[in-house]
Amino acid sequence: MLDKADFDKGGNSSTGYQERPVEKQNLSDFGLNKKQSSEFQKINWFQEKYPKEFEQTILKEKELTTAKMLVVAKDYEKIEKSF
Repeated sequence: MLDKADFDKGGNSSTGYQERPVEKQNLSDFGLNKKQSSEFQKINWFQEKYPKEFEQTILKEKELTTAKMLVVAKDYEKIEKSF
């Protein structure tokens, strides 16, 4: 059977797991700039908050673009702020 000492080889001694250093990632690592990140976050907000409407928007659009999705997301954001 393994002894507790076998696990305590660095890292967090309370769990016995060794922690790995976390590498910081930048938007550029994903090929994005701040504006694109903001836009995608707005679209993601719309998708999470209004999943049925999001899917309906996708189905009714002949050509789906980021710009069109942002317009719809902003419309729903305005509706939500009006309450």
